Amino acid sequence: MSELIDPYGRRINYLRISITDRCNLRCRYCVPEGGLKCIKPRSGLLSFEEMISLTSILAEEGIERVKITGGEPLTKKSITTLINGLAAIKGIKDLSITTNGLLLADQAGLLKAAGLSRVNISLDSLDGEKYSRLTRGGDLSAVLKGLKVALEAGFDPIKINVVLMKGINDGLADLAAFLEFIKERPIHLRFIEFMTLGDGVDPEFFIPSSVIIERVRSLASLVQIESPAGGGPARYFGVKGARGTVGFISAMSDPFCAECNRIRLLATGALKTCLFTPEEIDIIGPLRNGASDEEMKRILKDVLAGKPKDRLGGQGEDFKWRMSEIGG
Repeated sequence: MSELIDPYGRRINYLRISITDRCNLRCRYCVPEGGLKCIKPRSGLLSFEEMISLTSILAEEGIERVKITGGEPLTKKSITTLINGLAAIKGIKDLSITTNGLLLADQAGLLKAAGLSRVNISLDSLDGEKYSRLTRGGDLSAVLKGLKVALEAGFDPIKINVVLMKGINDGLADLAAFLEFIKERPIHLRFIEFMTLGDGVDPEFFIPSSVIIERVRSLASLVQIESPAGGGPARYFGVKGARGTVGFISAMSDPFCAECNRIRLLATGALKTCLFTPEEIDIIGPLRNGASDEEMKRILKDVLAGKPKDRLGGQGEDFKWRMSEIGG
């Protein structure tokens, strides 16, 4: 099998596919209160068949892991069709999804049967009222039900993503509730730094992982361990007396650019080599104009040649998009 190597010697084997910009929540750090205009008419977005075709081409070049993101991917009808198609691609060893969990209870079993390997659930508070405020109307009980069904369906590992915001959900009581939550549940809790880059984002909400780690250590005994399946940038710790683990993702205070192994395919048919770069290379045009697989491979390699060395090389300080538009 071929390998995708960027100009700085990093092996690129991880593809994130944002299949929609639409979401059934309006989380404060992701979507403005009034919502966002849809990126393009549906006819201008990649179809599931096109996503499968492009992923197949990339798999021949070395992509082994695929994560489906949004918006909220479970709002897409017939998502199991996409899962089936991606899971059947030779060379894809790991297929996961990031979801807010609201629709997971009804779909977990179907997703597992279709070939989905893992589930990441975004959950920023275990306090129902606070969760509703953070998400502008989300129902915590629905998320918890979705998590329960996902565990019963046999997904392993299941990861919980918690974006911490200073003065909002970073207090000792908030952290203690999450630590209590993983005592009897074999899930992997990840505390993620609030990204201070983006259109309309308030940098005052940022709190570094170093502070959170010290707060968690004041509440529990931690022992660093190897990452669970799926890898990623988190540092994981076992928690004494708990079945679950806790991890920390320090994307802002300690960027992991040197180990970056990912590229992003957007629902618009654009490819991004870095979350922070403004460049988006159109690939839906060549695909729909009949480009051969070999021509698409050449285009994809040309795109990869422009992957920046780090966030600043990607002009991250000029980041002007919302997370729902690019899949995080």
